[in-house]
Amino acid sequence: MPFIKTGVLNVFYFVIKKSEISNSFFVTTKALYRNFPFDISKISEDSYRIVTDDKVAFESLSLELYDRGVYHKIISKDAIEKIWEERTKSNYNFPFPVTLSPIEEISLKTI
Repeated sequence: MPFIKTGVLNVFYFVIKKSEISNSFFVTTKALYRNFPFDISKISEDSYRIVTDDKVAFESLSLELYDRGVYHKIISKDAIEKIWEERTKSNYNFPFPVTLSPIEEISLKTI
């Protein structure tokens, strides 16, 4: 069965049987910006959106209100101090892979 396009740019899915899944986990990409941790997502080749619910970061860094109690800022790639992935157990009742590290730093050169 082929991948199915969702209508969202570069987002596809593939239907499989539950018996074909041996483990699962969530991945959240994080970044350090001016000594505060943020969730981060890429917007363009050199632009990233950082998001937090930390009110101290909001006040200290002049972030913008993104949603109720959630703040964000668009930053350049050069402003990122550190980036990493945090992997946590999913809610789908599958085990977390025993050989997978829950945190993995990502080289800034590869983002």
